[in-house]
Amino acid sequence: MSKQCQLLETSSIEVYYSEHGGYHLIVADCKVLSPTMEASIVETPITVFPPELRIEGCGESDGKAPQSRIIDLMLMIPEKQKEFVVYSKDKRWVVPVQEAPLFTEESLVGDTKKGIEVVGTSNNMSFDEAYADALRKLYAQIDIADAPLDTVVKNVRTTNIGIAGINILHVEVTGYTINT
Repeated sequence: MSKQCQLLETSSIEVYYSEHGGYHLIVADCKVLSPTMEASIVETPITVFPPELRIEGCGESDGKAPQSRIIDLMLMIPEKQKEFVVYSKDKRWVVPVQEAPLFTEESLVGDTKKGIEVVGTSNNMSFDEAYADALRKLYAQIDIADAPLDTVVKNVRTTNIGIAGINILHVEVTGYTINT
């Protein structure tokens, strides 16, 4: 049985460019229809450059109130783009690209040696999935509207239980709030 996918209601979308890495980071705050619904930013099937994107959720609704979820996508496009077109449930967004902020020790709030440490996991051995799980855990502990985060991936490890066929990717992340 295939998963039912649909465009999701989205309250904000931001796009950042880093000349140091040559990538664009797209971040969206969307509403998922159940805790188990998979939300992602995907390219539209139309071949254009830069790619047009969709905020999409796959899975069943549990009939309860939608929940906010932060999702992201990193695109390796070396040249900075002016804007991206992103489609959500009720809107076609034309999102201008911003320069990614540079984080220095002086921009971190409080003791730079302390932060919130979390571990995200993926049963599919997906780094993106495990990192997104870690971000969800960070956002649950910090009021993100008032405190932007800088994250540091501290460790990536796996758990493999051979005969049972269980493979889990763990991503350890420390999050710091940032002065903007």
